[in-house]
Amino acid sequence: MDFESFRAEVKRVVSGDKVIESRGELMLYSYDASPAESAIPRMVIQPETTNEVSEVIKLANEYLIPIVPSSGRTSLHGGPIPYNGAVVLDLMRMNKVLEVNLEDSYVHVEVGVRLDELNAELARHGHFFPPDPASSTAATVGGSLANGAGGMRGAKYGTVKDWVLGAEVVLPTGEPVFMGCRTLKCRAGYDLLSLVIGSEGTLGVITNAYLKIWPLPEAIVRLRVYFRDVVDAARAVGMIKARGFRPLIVEFLDRGTMEAVSGYVKEFTYPRDSEAMLIIDLDGPPEAMKRYIDSMVNILKGAGGYEIEWTGDKDEMDRIYMARRAAYPALLRLFSGMRVMPEDISVPPSRLPEAVKGIGSIASKYGLKIVTWGHVGDGNLHPNIIYNPNDQSSVSKLYSVSRELGLMAINLGGTVSSEHGIGVLKKDLLTSELEVKGIAQLRLMKAIKRVFDPNNILNPGKVIDID
Repeated sequence: MDFESFRAEVKRVVSGDKVIESRGELMLYSYDASPAESAIPRMVIQPETTNEVSEVIKLANEYLIPIVPSSGRTSLHGGPIPYNGAVVLDLMRMNKVLEVNLEDSYVHVEVGVRLDELNAELARHGHFFPPDPASSTAATVGGSLANGAGGMRGAKYGTVKDWVLGAEVVLPTGEPVFMGCRTLKCRAGYDLLSLVIGSEGTLGVITNAYLKIWPLPEAIVRLRVYFRDVVDAARAVGMIKARGFRPLIVEFLDRGTMEAVSGYVKEFTYPRDSEAMLIIDLDGPPEAMKRYIDSMVNILKGAGGYEIEWTGDKDEMDRIYMARRAAYPALLRLFSGMRVMPEDISVPPSRLPEAVKGIGSIASKYGLKIVTWGHVGDGNLHPNIIYNPNDQSSVSKLYSVSRELGLMAINLGGTVSSEHGIGVLKKDLLTSELEVKGIAQLRLMKAIKRVFDPNNILNPGKVIDID
């Protein structure tokens, strides 16, 4: 590993203003939004073209320099942290919307474009890109593809992997290839694109992509309903789906979330006998909305819901949604001096009642506060573990709680990671999940990593470890 030679060669293929080496700036790339241990990169490179990405990765492969792709850095699992003296490849300069094609229903976009910026552009054409992680103001196309992001609308539209037609990918050898197609139907051999989507930058670096787009809904109505029993709220989700509804969003907030928000946002109040709240968006043609609302209200009342409110007015919809939007900053304010670890489990919607009961039992067992919200329309729960980073006992309990939450999800037929990814924090839990589903998959994953990246230079140590 000859870093100085690599450094000199990099400055030959990219201009000096695209290379960061000052310690102060390098520290900005030493962490993500997770509690994973930080690490300062040896340098940061900011390419602007696929060719520059290709040349840099070729050099990294030649000189055996570990390289970590990075963009919005909203990851919650340590995926973009540059361990082992790695170099960061910051893709934020690649931020152009290259084409909006309504006839073929796609947008061609570079990976540094932020999701909210993308949807602002698409809205001008009456369309949108459905995946919507909570960090969409900062999250980028590249980070979302690398992590297989989801979000609130996943209950109806699925996750990012369902919305990618094709992408230009630079392999760990530096070779650029186009994976997938620009057509909705595509059977061009093995689906390598689906391997790269969600691989967390360990198999290739995506530089631009053709994403499917969808017309904006004609009308949306937002409902809010409270429940006196958290299990009733969880059970309502299955009842909604069994009756044939596929809401745009179904968001769950437990009592701890509502308490935190009420202390953070003065305008937000909730019934003191309430243990949970659901926020539900229904979309469709305007003439059908009254029928949808009437049916939904009947379902919710039958599930134990009360104080049901609904509106199609944008300002009123924002008021209802304020509780969910403010949840994370409210927790940070309420537990000042503590830290919040957002977990990311999923279970089949029919098992949500068992899951919310299990979360309460795990919190009681370890004596740590867990505040839960989630995109429950597809079974995705985010139990937020409150812990003291300066108390070793609290930190130890954090990892025990995280593991028990993951094992509970596995036992209920779910998964340890819905949309945040594996990174460095969930590698052991991934192994536990694969032991249930078939541990031979771990052997195949390691073999795939070796085929794509024989020198293990691309984001090494993330997702899986190579023996």
